[in-house]
Amino acid sequence: MNIVSYNLKDLMKEFERDRSDNYSILKEFVNSSDDCVKIEGWTHKNASSCAASMGASIRRFYRGQIKVILRRGDVYLVKLEAIK
Repeated sequence: MNIVSYNLKDLMKEFERDRSDNYSILKEFVNSSDDCVKIEGWTHKNASSCAASMGASIRRFYRGQIKVILRRGDVYLVKLEAIK
């Protein structure tokens, strides 16, 4: 076994990936007059992953204002004030 010098920047490039902009989507939804919207064209692996990512962003930025719902492979955002 031996060690070989390697450029750290080259190593980190392997993990670069497209990142979704959840915050801008959530901000646009909160400022809109819609009570429910369907998210289309997500860049996540699948709908479940998209819903989980949006849920984490909602907990971080808009807790108590928005709910994410996953139904039959589609992801929806709903304003909680519309449900009450």
